[in-house]
Amino acid sequence: MGLLACGLRWPGLFHEFWFDEVYSALWVQAEVIHPADILTSPSSDNNHPLVSLWMYLAGATSRWELYRLPSFAGGLAAVALATWFVRRFDRLTSLLAALLLAVSYPLVVYSTEARGYALMLCFGLLAAELLYRRRHPAAFCAAFVLGTLSHLTFLHFYAALLVGTPFLACREGASVAQRVKESLRWHLGPMAFFSFYGLVFLSRRNVLGAPPTPWSEFLADFLEALFGGWQWRAVNQLSWIAGIVAILWALDRVRRHHLGLFTALIAGAFLAPPALTLAGAWMKSVLLVHSRYLLPTILVSLLLLAYAIASMWKRGGYWRLAAVVQLTLVVGGHLQQDIRFLVGGRGGYKAALEGMASGADGGRKTLSAASVFRVSALLSYYVPLLGMEMDFRPETPAGATADWHILETLRPEGRVPERFVADSGAVYKLYSDHSYYGPSGQRWTLYRRQEGP
Repeated sequence: MGLLACGLRWPGLFHEFWFDEVYSALWVQAEVIHPADILTSPSSDNNHPLVSLWMYLAGATSRWELYRLPSFAGGLAAVALATWFVRRFDRLTSLLAALLLAVSYPLVVYSTEARGYALMLCFGLLAAELLYRRRHPAAFCAAFVLGTLSHLTFLHFYAALLVGTPFLACREGASVAQRVKESLRWHLGPMAFFSFYGLVFLSRRNVLGAPPTPWSEFLADFLEALFGGWQWRAVNQLSWIAGIVAILWALDRVRRHHLGLFTALIAGAFLAPPALTLAGAWMKSVLLVHSRYLLPTILVSLLLLAYAIASMWKRGGYWRLAAVVQLTLVVGGHLQQDIRFLVGGRGGYKAALEGMASGADGGRKTLSAASVFRVSALLSYYVPLLGMEMDFRPETPAGATADWHILETLRPEGRVPERFVADSGAVYKLYSDHSYYGPSGQRWTLYRRQEGP
């Protein structure tokens, strides 16, 4: 399973550096003089402190796969830690959990980009393991610090651990006073750090993220991220329904046999995400809902799904057929998405600029685009890397006057026009199209100005 997880993630390390990663790298190079600046300098929610620290230590480089190595290691460690954690149920559940997490499409994506999500999952699982063993509160506090510095959605994990502590960290029959004392022993350190973190870092952070996703689209994205995305709608819907039923059945079994773990799972996986999202909306006056913010929920749900499939298999008879169908639906759906992601990548920004350089007649080039914020950041990274000379003009297609024009969209699918005519009468013809697949990337369609009709 380790080889499968590594094999699915390795090619994604070499996809082109996309906007969120570029924005972080440029911010670190421009603003971070000392590591403390990562926390104390005003920044956006694109600043994932632990990843920013790694970018600072690695320095400016054209080998952007180096920036992604912590996420790669954290993603593989998350698979191993989750597999180890569910061994408490039985070996088959552990094996199935390893398979589901190895092929999980969102875990593959976020294990191969320089963001904090994979590290957040890794440290969340490490904290859960430490608490379940009832050992090393200091190491638990360290995992909390590193998880919070990875990404703030670590708080979903922490909500589960906080609620579950009176059950998980205390022996059966412990008094209320003992449970309170034990909870304080485990959580005073993390709470003290978070108070400092909120005062120093969160108070200086601005929301940058992508536009809010419509609820219907978010729900479909979330279900595909959880159960996989088949190309046939009917199979997709069957996978979703069967998966939801299996997870609810697994939760009921956990409730009957592991009440403390059930309470923690409900708190962390299903109550904390909406509560914290609404709290963030109240504080920042913007409601941002993206499936990547529910990665802890996705991970916990996949572990419950592994438990459900293992329980079906052990019942024998027709239950085994149901287990095989459920496993095939989920694994097949995720593998289809994995393949489309590994082939489609995160965009072709470098390739587009290299094509522009090879298709130009030498000299300084002029390029325009309407989406100034994202395109200018990507140009700031790639143009020096390629040694190009370029003037960038913020122009809409209608007002285009440059030699080249980039039409940027945030959706990978759909047809693009073969040509367009600017108000000046200049004709721009399609030169190359560089799409992407998945939650990370932009589509660049490059047009070249034509002389004459």
